[in-house]
Amino acid sequence: MIDESLAFAGVTSAEAMVDVGCGVGGSSRHIARKFGCTARGITLSPYQARRANEISAAEGLGDQCSFQVGRPRRLSRRAPPRRPPAPPSPSPPARRRPRPRC
Repeated sequence: MIDESLAFAGVTSAEAMVDVGCGVGGSSRHIARKFGCTARGITLSPYQARRANEISAAEGLGDQCSFQVGRPRRLSRRAPPRRPPAPPSPSPPARRRPRPRC
């Protein structure tokens, strides 16, 4: 499924990737192995992050893959600042009531 998704998206190479919601990192390791890229996984679960790092090390991918606990918005220093909400659009012009026919 991962390979089909990559092919559909036209991905043929990668230097680095981020996997938000990585779980135990299976997809990240697959892509790191396939393209020889580095992979960074982010998960909300301390258990999953620890397990993903253990599995990566056991498979010889400890230098390529790293997994950590966190919320994606808080991890990126380059995330664009939140924009203030757009001002409300002007209300449409009042409609004239049709004149009653006599």
